[in-house]
Amino acid sequence: MKNFLSAATLIFALLIGITTTGCAGRAAARDSARRLAASVQLYEDHLDTFTKKETAWSTSRQREQQASRQLTAEGQLGTFRIATAEATAEKMIDDPSREALPSKLTAYLKDTFQQESDLKAKLLADQQQEAKDLQSRLSVLQSKKEIVQKIRLNLTKLAAKTSLKDEVVNGKDFAKETEADLKALDDKTSGKK
Repeated sequence: MKNFLSAATLIFALLIGITTTGCAGRAAARDSARRLAASVQLYEDHLDTFTKKETAWSTSRQREQQASRQLTAEGQLGTFRIATAEATAEKMIDDPSREALPSKLTAYLKDTFQQESDLKAKLLADQQQEAKDLQSRLSVLQSKKEIVQKIRLNLTKLAAKTSLKDEVVNGKDFAKETEADLKALDDKTSGKK
């Protein structure tokens, strides 16, 4: 409740300030809003540029890593095939009557096929996780850009020349919305529903 009262007092002081500042105060506020909106526009442009650079860099890095993974996977599969084939061949050479049976060969082929499939699935999962991480980082940048756009739009509205009556009405609407938000927040924190 203490937060609600202090916020209500602040809003009341803001409304009194708007009504008593006069034309010079409103003009200074509009001028400040215009300058701040220009700065926000520059920041928005910076975010766009950064997002494009990050996307291009991440995409090229992802391609390089995928090519590297492909070569590594081929090497790992080749090494795996040679190692398992060599061990099985030695067993067959040492005891061909027991180890060269069709059932043992079939079991060997099934096992090696399953192990190769597991390795390929792991490599694919790693690649998909990296792509998901990239999308997540780009999504964060996009949400920041949307917030900046809303701020710039509000500053542009503030910078627009309006009458004192419009400013008071907007101030009252802002105060009502803020009061409702603060009440809802106060109800959440106190456990009311």
